[in-house]
Amino acid sequence: MVAFFNWFLFTGICAYLGGDATNTRPSVNGFILKSHGHHTPVSESVWLFSLIDSGLTLLLTPLVFLIAFIRVAPSELWRGKPWFFWIGAGFLVVVWLIAWETSIGGSLLESIRDWSKLH
Repeated sequence: MVAFFNWFLFTGICAYLGGDATNTRPSVNGFILKSHGHHTPVSESVWLFSLIDSGLTLLLTPLVFLIAFIRVAPSELWRGKPWFFWIGAGFLVVVWLIAWETSIGGSLLESIRDWSKLH
């Protein structure tokens, strides 16, 4: 429930600020937030807050939902149709988690490295 609430809070913050700092580089773009092609200039502290908030939300929410899926999966799913579970789990791990986490995590690290070079 906390992750679900946090996702709506994150969405509201992004809408209020005009986007998020994911996949931005301050040395190239300045301190901006991006949302669907729109760029909103902000202060460094707002950019850093957005980067941390969006990074943690986008990286941790899928992990929370995966853990919840595994914990609340009915026992029939495990015993009755194991192939169904393994196909679903394989999709989640390979496509969603690995692709999503490496993409968002790489973008977050690139932004942090770029920001740290400014100081």
